[in-house]
Amino acid sequence: MASALGNLSTDSPDAIAALIEALGDEDSDVRRSAASALGNLGGGSAEIIDILLEKLDDEENSGVADAIFEAVYSLVGSAEAGSGSEGARSEGAGDEE
Repeated sequence: MASALGNLSTDSPDAIAALIEALGDEDSDVRRSAASALGNLGGGSAEIIDILLEKLDDEENSGVADAIFEAVYSLVGSAEAGSGSEGARSEGAGDEE
């Protein structure tokens, strides 16, 4: 179910809410799938990143923790790409010559 929800539009608050809820499921496979699906949504929502980081602190299953970490990494990367910070770094790198 969680992986199917990850294929929905990023504009679907219901899908995002369901994935966030699934992060608290008893089944580690559901939690892992939910984390992966959230990481695939893109958009780099600070709220989603914060929720994932909170879940990471509490997660005891290493496979789920890895999926959460990868999701955060993916979301942070998409947030940086969308903010133009990559271009700022590239411009600054040329100034060192």
